[in-house]
Amino acid sequence: MMEQPVADGVIILSGGPSSRMGEPKSLVEINGKPMLQWVMESLSQSGFQSAVLSLKNHEQWQQILDSITIKQVSAEQYQIENTDLSFEILFDPATTNKNNSPIIGLISGVAKAIDKDWQTIQVVPCDVPYLNPLLPPLLFNNISEENNCAVAYSNRGIEPLLFCANTNSLKITLNSDVSSAREVISKLNSFKVGPEVWSLNGITNQCFTNVNSLDDINSNSK
Repeated sequence: MMEQPVADGVIILSGGPSSRMGEPKSLVEINGKPMLQWVMESLSQSGFQSAVLSLKNHEQWQQILDSITIKQVSAEQYQIENTDLSFEILFDPATTNKNNSPIIGLISGVAKAIDKDWQTIQVVPCDVPYLNPLLPPLLFNNISEENNCAVAYSNRGIEPLLFCANTNSLKITLNSDVSSAREVISKLNSFKVGPEVWSLNGITNQCFTNVNSLDDINSNSK
């Protein structure tokens, strides 16, 4: 029987304000494709078949529909063309006691993951268009009884929105008094997957580039 290559599902965080970019970050094009499409194609290549796309509101969803070719495959499931990755959409709640967008998205995403009986979750932000498909399997394979989370550690340090975790452990942590993704990672028993590990798998530091401005795009290429 073939071993499971990646986590049961993936939460794609796409509800940030894009204040530094000046336009919806997930739809900024790199070599003719929006960043969100690059990320989803990479996740599909990793082996994921199920995802939750966390968005700020319906307006953002409409912008995505206007920019990317998406087909509806069931009442709640969608797919971007040329991928096997089916996803559902979630919107940030209208009222919340959290003011950190990634945390809001994580809480909603984990609730959906529990409904879907995901035992493990991969978390990915929408602004990593150079994501290497080999990274999610590497993170998943470093989840263990001792480590309920495996987080990417790039040349610049922890990547707090790029991790794989045990679903129940993540839920418990999110229900505690946390205000940032970095704090979530610190409270989990996290294994750092650093350069000494990912470089042996052919992954380069470009994989972890967060595109927050046009300068970030100009300094990288697909």
